[in-house]
Amino acid sequence: MLRPSLPRRLRAVATTAALVLAAAVGLSAPASAVPDGYPVADVPATGAVQTTIPVTVVCPFVEDQPWTIASWVTSEGSGILKTAHGVLADAQMVYSGSVWFSSPAPAGYVDVRCGYEDGDGRETWVSSGRFPISVAAPVVATTTAVAVAPSVTLPATLPAVATVATSGGAVTTGSVQFSVDGVDVGAPVAVDAHGEARTDLGAPAPGHRSVSARYLGASGLATSASAGSPVHVLAEAGVTLTLPTTATDAAPVLLRADVTGTDGLAAPGGTVAFTWDDDSLGSAPVVSGVAELTLPLPAGTFTGVTATYSGDGVHGGATSAAQTLVVAEHVAPRPVVTVDVPSTVVAGPVTATVTVVGPHSEAVTPEGDVQLIVLDADEHYLLHVNATLVDGSVEVTTPALAAGSYTVLAHYSGSSTQGVYAQADSTYHALTVTVPVVTPDPQPSAPTPTPTPVVPTPAPVPALAGSTSSTTPGGSVTLVARGFLPGETVQFHLHSEPVLLGTAVADASGVATLVTAVPAGTAAGLHHVVATGTTSQRTAQIELTVAAAGTSSGTRLASTGADPAGLLGLVAALLVAGAAMVAAPRVRARR
Repeated sequence: MLRPSLPRRLRAVATTAALVLAAAVGLSAPASAVPDGYPVADVPATGAVQTTIPVTVVCPFVEDQPWTIASWVTSEGSGILKTAHGVLADAQMVYSGSVWFSSPAPAGYVDVRCGYEDGDGRETWVSSGRFPISVAAPVVATTTAVAVAPSVTLPATLPAVATVATSGGAVTTGSVQFSVDGVDVGAPVAVDAHGEARTDLGAPAPGHRSVSARYLGASGLATSASAGSPVHVLAEAGVTLTLPTTATDAAPVLLRADVTGTDGLAAPGGTVAFTWDDDSLGSAPVVSGVAELTLPLPAGTFTGVTATYSGDGVHGGATSAAQTLVVAEHVAPRPVVTVDVPSTVVAGPVTATVTVVGPHSEAVTPEGDVQLIVLDADEHYLLHVNATLVDGSVEVTTPALAAGSYTVLAHYSGSSTQGVYAQADSTYHALTVTVPVVTPDPQPSAPTPTPTPVVPTPAPVPALAGSTSSTTPGGSVTLVARGFLPGETVQFHLHSEPVLLGTAVADASGVATLVTAVPAGTAAGLHHVVATGTTSQRTAQIELTVAAAGTSSGTRLASTGADPAGLLGLVAALLVAGAAMVAAPRVRARR
């Protein structure tokens, strides 16, 4: 008999069993039916449940029997109980088939038998063997992904979600282990019916972190791990807003925000935005933990004022509690203006000291400009001299004054900075300018008295006044020039580009009066009217504002018999036009 000539993977591990069936049936098996070394079977060492597992069985060919038969049955009881359909090769019958396991069998096996069947259908099994096989559930590949917020600001915690799936859909069994920077956090979390595992990773240390998840596998499901998901963990910051307890619309308001960070980390940087009721007030950088914003604000109530910190890459953003800011309307105090001027002087320049002090002893020393104003004997405006206060006072000198009676007063223009003072005037001071007395040189032993020399009267200082300080093109204006030679012709020109308004002849008192109109087409704006004596070449000028056509205008400067206090107000208004202290805040406040 030929020995088996099979591939090496066929394993003859079965023990040969001489089955003496004669004892059972009263027959004796022929010697050729009890071969040695059979059966030989090729059964895989492992297999998967619910899949076809191929097997190959080799039995010896029994020449003196009609049929050579084989059988293979699994540990679950399934298989082929008998088959004679083999292929003869090298005096051996080779049977090809398969087995099926419906459930995992880690210690499963396949029982194989060889035998023959006579012509009467009687079976005789002459050898058998058991071939082990480990059958496990099929392992399906899985994928795991993890999702976290891109950033989180402490003390908030960090939630994470892992999703596990196969190519066929969500995985609903098993658990997931989460980790931060490769270090496991907490216990594994079971996957839910949607294939998701959710957890809270707590409060990781500030900085750039990586969160990952590992699926630990389950029956028939392979393990898998996600890629790292980056998250920026920002340290906690705090913001405290400080508003002034008192504020007025006369001075800028200071808003302050103190920003605190986390111990052990760098001091917070970045910026702070100041808002009220969601309207921006401005922003300021954080320097040494403080952001300050100074800005003018109109009078009113500002509700919902907050300071919002932007964060700086280490610390997260934060917003202060809302507060209410009240900005009061400022009423400027009126200072006291005094002028120290002699009551009588000789013809020529006159020097006076103007002093401006606050309304009480603790008031701030005023600063700004003053005007020394000189009125003629009829208390008509004659001239003024501008000067700037230094430590609350200034010495002012007028041009030369001719002999006569005058009134002197001082006007303070107010201040929008130092102390924020309103405009104010001094009281009137009478001034008498006398003719200089010439004392003749003594004439020793002169037999006759020396005649008294005739001292010429100093020429009067020319002055010009108008019936109005502003008008429109075509508007009427009366111009009165004083201090000119009697009988000389006085020309009146409108500047900047000289335009002759007309001429008038000075009367015996040196006064020339012209009633004229501003030429049509004169540009709107500030102009000057200049009076020039054609003989004396004396000049005097005043300012005249020409308003656009169609607008109301006109400020009366002086008229014979006018009240002095009213006159002063008009002169002061003319002097300080355009110097009003008006703040134009850019933020509208609710009143």
